[in-house]
Amino acid sequence: MLARLWIPEMDQQLLQKTAAIDQADAEVAQATAAIAQARAELATANALKLEADAEQLEKQGQLQLRETEHRRLKGLVDRDAVSRELLDEAEYQLAAARAAVKAAEARIKSAQAKEQAAGALIDKAHADRTVAEKRREAARADAEYVRTMMQYATITAPYNGIITRRWVDTGAFVQSAASGKTEPLFTLARVDRLRIVADIPEADAGLVQIGQPVQVSFSRGQPLPGKVVRFADALDSATRNMRTEIELNDAEKFLRPGLFGSVTIALADVPDALLLPANAVLTDAGKPCVLCIEDGQAKQREVELGLNEGGRVQVIRGLSAGSQVIIEGQNLVREGQAVEVIN
Repeated sequence: MLARLWIPEMDQQLLQKTAAIDQADAEVAQATAAIAQARAELATANALKLEADAEQLEKQGQLQLRETEHRRLKGLVDRDAVSRELLDEAEYQLAAARAAVKAAEARIKSAQAKEQAAGALIDKAHADRTVAEKRREAARADAEYVRTMMQYATITAPYNGIITRRWVDTGAFVQSAASGKTEPLFTLARVDRLRIVADIPEADAGLVQIGQPVQVSFSRGQPLPGKVVRFADALDSATRNMRTEIELNDAEKFLRPGLFGSVTIALADVPDALLLPANAVLTDAGKPCVLCIEDGQAKQREVELGLNEGGRVQVIRGLSAGSQVIIEGQNLVREGQAVEVIN
């Protein structure tokens, strides 16, 4: 960790989001309790309805018994077999039985209404719990977002290295990146593995390849080995050089970022070649060639060139060791002209 930023508004936001989660938890618990209570009320309503159904059956049986008794007594009274008082009593009992049946039916309807009300309460409680759970999920997501943003308040190093420059002190005000006026807090350098940048001249740019071994030399110390890891494969329009990057390990941390030195790239794929003075090479129709002396005559030979060191140039193909090449005054000699070597 390099620094920790204090952002009080985010602390307050996190407190608010945490409180919203607690409130949503309470709403979920309240809705769950309401579901349990509604289910208990539904069970009570079911029990009351069963009791009312049983009572209705009992009262209907008593009503049928009273109706039968009333018809029997009425027939006896019509024949003057019994007194009128018995029939009056039977009529009273019949009216009471009918009233009991209606009361039982009313209790059944009341129990059914309680069932419907309890079912509606259960549905409402389920809906309330679903809303509360969604609100809790939203509150948790908001709180997680704030926590994620607060993690940016802790500035950590992306790799092991050395702080080469510190731009802030404790208590300094740091601008948000969204303001567009931000400045770096630290400059961190990794020095165990370094990247060397070299500009390869145009004449040698085509010989650079990935993985070529390199020796990097500085003003003091032994040369350090490295290798080519990437190159631009294009020349800079201003310098006519090609940017090439070399990586090397500096376990002893001998080097420091920003040093200047020299780079030697080994061209492993270039075969053994002959060297000629650069002025010995002629151009015939745009193709390099030289004038050789063979059997006392000047012979023109087309050659393939390699590295050009300015004063000397490599000849990769077209000549063999021991060939005699005219290096001075070749512009005065023609193909097939007799030549005598005097020195």
